[in-house]
Amino acid sequence: MRLTDETNAQPHLDRPLTIVRRGSRGAPLVLAIGPTLDPVLEATEELDTTVAYATTVRPFPARELRAALQGAEVALVEPTLAGTSSAEVSIALQDMPHRLLALGVRNVELRRYGTKHEHRAAHGLDAGGLRRSLEAFLDSPALARGRRRATWARR
Repeated sequence: MRLTDETNAQPHLDRPLTIVRRGSRGAPLVLAIGPTLDPVLEATEELDTTVAYATTVRPFPARELRAALQGAEVALVEPTLAGTSSAEVSIALQDMPHRLLALGVRNVELRRYGTKHEHRAAHGLDAGGLRRSLEAFLDSPALARGRRRATWARR
């Protein structure tokens, strides 16, 4: 199951993985795959995140992902079944502490048909749905405790 016939406003075809927007040092990395880049950019507009883009995930840009990661949080947004490339991310980062959020087409049967925008929204892959998922992931209690502990340790 995947979202098809969609493109981004601008093509980014020059590298296996392109940094489209850089966050501050240690900022979470959001990896947008294929046509998910535009909604990812809109969803992260005011968030301190680094946004990376890969045209495809095969072959997976493991070396480039490792080089782009500055913090411990990775959000993978792909137009295929959620989690399709999770194993690739985990293998690429196996020796690095990290947290992974895998977003994609949900494994549910939708019986109402509509526009591609309605399908994207139904799977939480529109800008609003992505923003809610990213904020929940980045504001999780475990992460907040870790950040407080790190701040306290520096004092």
